[in-house]
Amino acid sequence: MARHDNTLIPGRGMRVVLEVFLMTLSAPASLRYVVRRMDITTRGIDPDGGVLELIAEARDDGVAFEREQCFIHSTSWRHEPEGTIVLTYLAYSDYLSFPDETGAIIQPADVRLATSADPCRPGPREIREEQVAAHAIRHLSFLVKNGRSAVHDILGPDTQRFLMAINDLPAGKFGVNIPATGGAAATTALSFRPV
Repeated sequence: MARHDNTLIPGRGMRVVLEVFLMTLSAPASLRYVVRRMDITTRGIDPDGGVLELIAEARDDGVAFEREQCFIHSTSWRHEPEGTIVLTYLAYSDYLSFPDETGAIIQPADVRLATSADPCRPGPREIREEQVAAHAIRHLSFLVKNGRSAVHDILGPDTQRFLMAINDLPAGKFGVNIPATGGAAATTALSFRPV
């Protein structure tokens, strides 16, 4: 197999942007969040480290919380038309506070999934910020429901109850029947392209 160079050609390569949604429960069925972004195209940094930088910058802007009370999770990536790959993380804390009137509020149940009707082009034509935020919280819901992380040690009981009630598909894997040879159905796990 031929080896390919990953050389970025100035003016012709993909930009890589890191974004983090800092989020908290704001009412029984609502979430409040702010988004911070960083272009990491030429920085050569680990995205996980970049997220910690963005969290520190948010603190400088008056977003208050302790890192130890925050659950950080990589939730998705997407391609934007101008040649940018966006890596998305969620930083969730029950103890997050925002300066007055900062941030957006969503009710995940009211946010329509970003989808594509074209099986040959799975990326949705449009992805709105609130869809990315809702997708991120579905990831957290999936983790709470499947008990495979430290999330239970960080999130309070009200948040865990809220997350248990959220429809977490398509945030992870689920079983689906696919016809097998000989007509028998086989169950397999499918993963959706993240958004």
